Amino acid sequence: MARRLDGLFILVFLVAGGNVAYGQTFAPAVPQLRDPLGQIALPAWQSAVKDRLFDGPTPFSSAAPVGFNANFDLPPATLNDWRNNTYFGSAPDWHVPQGGLQSSGSIAPSNPPPPALKSTKSQGIRWGKVLLQSFEFISIEHGLRMAFDPPSRRAMAKAIENHEFWQAYVRSLKTLRGWSDGNHFFVNYVGHPFQGMVSGYILIHNDPKGKDLRFGRQKAYWISRAKAMAFAAAYSTYWELGFPLSEAAIGNLGPEGRPGLGAVDLVITPTVGTAYLVTEDVIDQYVIRAIERKWCRPGVSAVARSVLTINHAFSNLLRWKSPWYRDSRGGLRSCGN
Repeated sequence: MARRLDGLFILVFLVAGGNVAYGQTFAPAVPQLRDPLGQIALPAWQSAVKDRLFDGPTPFSSAAPVGFNANFDLPPATLNDWRNNTYFGSAPDWHVPQGGLQSSGSIAPSNPPPPALKSTKSQGIRWGKVLLQSFEFISIEHGLRMAFDPPSRRAMAKAIENHEFWQAYVRSLKTLRGWSDGNHFFVNYVGHPFQGMVSGYILIHNDPKGKDLRFGRQKAYWISRAKAMAFAAAYSTYWELGFPLSEAAIGNLGPEGRPGLGAVDLVITPTVGTAYLVTEDVIDQYVIRAIERKWCRPGVSAVARSVLTINHAFSNLLRWKSPWYRDSRGGLRSCGN
């Protein structure tokens, strides 16, 4: 008896749905049943009947469906199921796209939402900050030169007094020859590579693709450090030969028996400096992290990071961050993470 009642209700529903489909083609639709595009929207319960009986969610349309398969093997239902409209479940949400009906005359299902647009924010090197921090660095270097190198102060004062700043700069450039520049081993092979490290870190800290990379075999890490070496070479060349903020211009090297210019600084500063930079990355990765894991205290982390990687710490100051700041991990309480 229950199955006969099921069949009777299904027949009634089909007839009602057919009337709506017929009215969509030939009869004027009730205004409140029209969607913004003027198409008839089926009630939810009729859509549920359709999805239950036919294979696939093919909406009713003015054209008769072709090749559908009916499924009348329905489970038994109670009277409350019919009253509460829960027998067929919830109907899918159909709408007509702005392009109108499909060629078959059926209403198309809603299109999936478009993928979220990626951020248009540039992921390239922030050259403005690179140049600003480089200016800070070179100003500190020349400030120390003027403070602790009396011959440079006298040469600079003489050039300004005689209005021959440019002439003194050209005379210094003419002393560039050979490998050695007359400085001591420590200056050429320790001091200048430290300059290369700091200038390399300036680029790394302003490169979104490289600032948070840890030492390892990954290709991105070594590409980042190669770019840092290239920038260190450019910075070193300007420091030695540029105008007006260079050793040749402000230091007036060469005249009066003073050391001249040589190729040693142009080569050693970026190459050995980058080797030292990678060494500090190794120390940070394996030594400092081990110390932080064993002694998870902010004071220990601050001292270890600031002393064992001193050039990284100094380059942090140029971007107005604490010496122990790290892009690749958390603060002093990260305990090596």
